[in-house]
Amino acid sequence: MHKGTHHSEESKIKIRYSKDGWPPERLELLRRYYPYKTPWELHAIFPDKSIQAIRVAASKYGIQKTQDTMARIARELGQRKQGPNNSQWKGGRWAWDGHHYGPDWSRQRRLAKQRDNHTCQICHAKLHRKSPRLHCHHIIPFADFGWIPSENDNYKLANQLNNLISLCDSCHLKVEHGSIPLQLPLTFAVSW
Repeated sequence: MHKGTHHSEESKIKIRYSKDGWPPERLELLRRYYPYKTPWELHAIFPDKSIQAIRVAASKYGIQKTQDTMARIARELGQRKQGPNNSQWKGGRWAWDGHHYGPDWSRQRRLAKQRDNHTCQICHAKLHRKSPRLHCHHIIPFADFGWIPSENDNYKLANQLNNLISLCDSCHLKVEHGSIPLQLPLTFAVSW
């Protein structure tokens, strides 16, 4: 651009919008649909944009959702995160009751962490004994034991030290989601 050259207002708008990937015709679509569509519906309209990029652009240009749309999103998110739609769903085999791993859980968890020397048994990260990042994982899932409070003592079988292993929060998440297998030394062989 040469010194002294001036762009028209229309050209300035086109330049500004094209730099951030929202040319006027796409911005008009955003203005038309954003207030009334959920993020996943908008992603279908703008497949080349992430949901986050769509939100940022709407915020930048002062476009807001209607109250009805916000309520619909909240309802849909609530439905997505409940029951079988939740990524942590394990078939509804037990419900949270306050002591979801039984009355001896605190003691057994502490003993398992001591046995493992407060070290993740996968990545071998040594953590402070009170670190919230050190978790205690059931090798055979607790829910498989079918504990029913005040009906049976199956929590005792689930919480035996040979069914518990210390994992850092990162490795625990990977094991829970199946992205890394839990390969145990023979000393951890679980027997019931």
